[in-house]
Amino acid sequence: EEERAALLSVRRRHTTGSVAGSARRTDSVGGLELQPSVGVTRRTSTRNGKDFLRHSRSRNPSYTTIPVEEVGDRTGEGRRRPTANSTKPLALKALEVILPYYTSEERRLAVALVCIVLVLAAGHTSLSVVTSYAERDLTTALATKDQPEFFQAIVKFVGIIILAVPLQAGYYYVREILTLRWRTWLTSHLMDMYFSNDSYYRLKVGQRPLDNPDQRICEDAAAFTTRVVDLSLTLFKYTISTVSFIGILWTIAPELVIVLSAYASIGTYTSVKLFGRKLAALAYDTSLKEGNLRYGLVRVQEHTESIAFLGSASIELNIVLGMLADVVKVLSNRIKWNCKLEVYSSIYSYLTILLPTLVVSPRYFRGEIELGVVTQAAIAFSRIMDAASIVVDNLGSVSSLNAEIVRLHDLLQAMGKGHRAQSDSLQTATQGADSGGSSIQVKEDLDEKGHIMLRVTDLSLRTPPSNLRNKSHAIIDRMTWDLRLGHSVLIAGAPGTGKSTLLRAIAGLWTYGGGEIRTLRKRHMMFLPQRPYLVLGTLMQQLLYARGCNEGTPFTVKDARDALEKSNLSHLEAKASFDGEEINWENILSVGESQKLAFARLFVKRPKVAFLDESTSAIGAQEEEDLYRNLQSLCKTYVSVGHRMTLVKYHTHVLQLEARGGWKMYESKDFTCPSTLQY
Repeated sequence: EEERAALLSVRRRHTTGSVAGSARRTDSVGGLELQPSVGVTRRTSTRNGKDFLRHSRSRNPSYTTIPVEEVGDRTGEGRRRPTANSTKPLALKALEVILPYYTSEERRLAVALVCIVLVLAAGHTSLSVVTSYAERDLTTALATKDQPEFFQAIVKFVGIIILAVPLQAGYYYVREILTLRWRTWLTSHLMDMYFSNDSYYRLKVGQRPLDNPDQRICEDAAAFTTRVVDLSLTLFKYTISTVSFIGILWTIAPELVIVLSAYASIGTYTSVKLFGRKLAALAYDTSLKEGNLRYGLVRVQEHTESIAFLGSASIELNIVLGMLADVVKVLSNRIKWNCKLEVYSSIYSYLTILLPTLVVSPRYFRGEIELGVVTQAAIAFSRIMDAASIVVDNLGSVSSLNAEIVRLHDLLQAMGKGHRAQSDSLQTATQGADSGGSSIQVKEDLDEKGHIMLRVTDLSLRTPPSNLRNKSHAIIDRMTWDLRLGHSVLIAGAPGTGKSTLLRAIAGLWTYGGGEIRTLRKRHMMFLPQRPYLVLGTLMQQLLYARGCNEGTPFTVKDARDALEKSNLSHLEAKASFDGEEINWENILSVGESQKLAFARLFVKRPKVAFLDESTSAIGAQEEEDLYRNLQSLCKTYVSVGHRMTLVKYHTHVLQLEARGGWKMYESKDFTCPSTLQY
């Protein structure tokens, strides 16, 4: 109750007026519900059934803040309903994450580093056995006041130190190099998969989006490699230590070995049973909530102007404070459970201090063994006990590793088998549809020297299945048409009829539906979105960002000036030189200038076919005409999406999309503009 009151107090101090009323929250445990049509995430209370606004409305739902697999999955705090992927054993998941590095092109170096670090670890651990004998002799010499024996023991200790220092330094260096190289390879491997086959896009818009892929690639990969190396080497060293000291302990007191085995087995089983699953779930939740908080702040940075215009800083503050409250709640719960584990571990550890002395002391008092033997027995018992207690002592780290294995494995599965998962989801989405349940096939097999630049055959597009009823509805139904060389098509229609969705399907990004799309290879095509992406870099880098098929030909400053002139952007050279400093162009260019810069990229690339998605929506009529005239001189085959009927005269055909999947193809001269499309 005190924690809840503190969190509410923080929110009240940062929330004023109607914001406090509209964004008030509940602290009850609930699930997350995604409303993809309006971009609203709600926390559904499991106590009173009311909905409380979680995120402000945005044009596109934020995939990184919405763990879809958790929707309605809560069966208890920190626990989830098992998904299809969760049935795989954790050990198998770990192998699927670990083995790729040790079977990669770096496998020889990786195996060599592993062998070296194991040898160094074995040498360093073996010295502890020698140290136990030296400490036994030293203690016995002090007890018997044998000065020569005492100095011999001192010499042994000096020799041990001379050997131990370089062994320890070498062990540390090789261990860290192994960890660094593995982390570098794994992160690079994940990044390569992330940017291949449009995985970065599919992870966001797929039927089961994955939360925080950036966090998994950067943070989870680093933590995973470090923990695996450290825990594996710790286990290896403890194994050698156990094998070495078990013989010593057995010769001194066999009953100690029996007591130790029973004590360690009971302690390990109890700790895993009481704390293991709970700490693993909390570690997963911690990564999730902290990733959501970080992304919430990143979203604010990306949309600073819109937030400033709307004056909604207080609403955004309330949102991120709510995310902070989620983090605090998980961390507070984690602190409580770690405290319980600490109490258990302390009791478990302190009892081991007394056990060897209690068991061996009767034999010492009877004069059967010397004092040094008692000390050696305590050392041997302590080392073996450390090895047997590896799970108890490292349960927190093991629990975090458990969460990292699951998160990385899910990411690898989503990216590595994304196309299969998409195909399966498509068949589910189209079951019962006229398309017969088949998925969209996009083939890049048309000849760029032929007369057909695009062929759409029996194409049906559908919405993704609803989260509630697993139903979808038709966007486009059984569309068939060819785009011939020199033809241009304007895709027109009322909002929501699937104009942009059709371009996504042609690009291979929208996969819900059925039919076949045949295109040129991607390097001969270019897509211009309504809001172009501006790379952080120089003016020349902006122009060359999407050059693609012309990379082998030289590109001069004169060519750059020509592209800017065709796009009515000659004034940009006055703002920044072509090869000057890197600039954040989003802070300099207006939306209209950004769209014209996209045309400049198109004039640089000169593709065989261009696809323009409302690419002149922020540009005036005269400049729009200039851009299309220049486009027609460089790329005679193109497809546009637009609402302005002034665009019709720049196209040979008009594809009219209608409600409920209907469509009609017209020649431009025969097209009559519906009243709903006139501006």
